[in-house]
Amino acid sequence: MEQEQKSIESIPQHIQKEANAFLASIKNVDFFKHDNAPKKEWKLFYGEDWSKAFDAARNAIAKEMLMETASIIKRQEEDPNAKPGVIHMPNTSRAVADRTVAHALNEVGIGDAAGALDAKVIKATLAQVSKAMKNEKIELPKEVATYASLDFALNAAYIMAGDKIPKDDANRKNAEAFLEVWKKGYALFCDYNGTLYVYAPAPKSLLEARR
Repeated sequence: MEQEQKSIESIPQHIQKEANAFLASIKNVDFFKHDNAPKKEWKLFYGEDWSKAFDAARNAIAKEMLMETASIIKRQEEDPNAKPGVIHMPNTSRAVADRTVAHALNEVGIGDAAGALDAKVIKATLAQVSKAMKNEKIELPKEVATYASLDFALNAAYIMAGDKIPKDDANRKNAEAFLEVWKKGYALFCDYNGTLYVYAPAPKSLLEARR
C-alpha cells in the first residue's frame, strides 16, 4: 500500500485527472447497442442475436487457423527444405500492446499505481457489461465481459503511461482500436493477423433481406 501511494504521488496531476475521468466514463458506455456504423477495416460477423453472432466469429477464426495450418503443411510437403511457416495466433496484438505498456510503466516506477487503477477499471467495466447483458437479456459466455474489461484496463494503462509512449505508437493505436469496438456498441472477439474480428446482431433490414 505504501509503495502504491508513492507510485501515485509520482504521477503528474494532469495524467491522474485524465485517468480518473476515463474510469468515471465507463458508467456511460452503452455496451451492446451498436451504432450501425462499423469500421471498414473490421471483419464483422452478424447473427440473428448476440449469441449467434459470437458463434459466427468463433467459427470463422477456427476456420482461418485450420486453413492456415493446412496451407503450411502442404508447402512443407511440397518442399521439405522450405522455411517452416508461422501459424498466427488470436490476440497477438493485444498481448504485445499489454507487454509494451507494462514495461513502460515499470520503467517510470508507476506500475503499482497503474495496477490499482486497472483493478478499478476492470471492476467498473465488468459491472457495466453485466448490467447491459441483464437489461438487454443477452446470453454470452463469461469471457466476453472479461475481454471487454481487459481492453478498457489496457487503455487506462496507456493513459497512465502518458508521454512515455507516443500518441502515434502502433501498440497504443491498437489498444485504442480495441476500445472503439466496445464503445461503438459492438463486441470484439479477438485480433487475428492484424485484423479485428468483431460481431453483433444483424440489422433488421439485413435479416429481412435474407428471408
